[in-house]
Amino acid sequence: MLGRPESSHFISPSTARITWILDSVNDIPRDYEHFDPPFLLNIDRVYKKIRNLTYRYLPDGTLFPIEIQTYDPFVIRECLNNAVAHQDYELGGRIAVVESEQELKCFLQ
Repeated sequence: MLGRPESSHFISPSTARITWILDSVNDIPRDYEHFDPPFLLNIDRVYKKIRNLTYRYLPDGTLFPIEIQTYDPFVIRECLNNAVAHQDYELGGRIAVVESEQELKCFLQ
């Protein structure tokens, strides 16, 4: 998790990589990027790729809009950190963050 990129062969047969994918509405990949170890340092780079839009809405009974982000930054970072920490690297899986037009998914493949 903190090693150099060239030391990723030590967790073979697993693919030491976090993949960020941006899907369109039809689940067709529009963009992607791979992030290699050190994972704990690259989590910030993965986080910056996620489109966390700010929305304004007007609650009932007030004239002042409230601005909120689509996703709470703490929740996104928690998801990414848990995926790195709880990955069973002996099973040969990988970490994928799939962002679509409707939702964000972080899962282990």
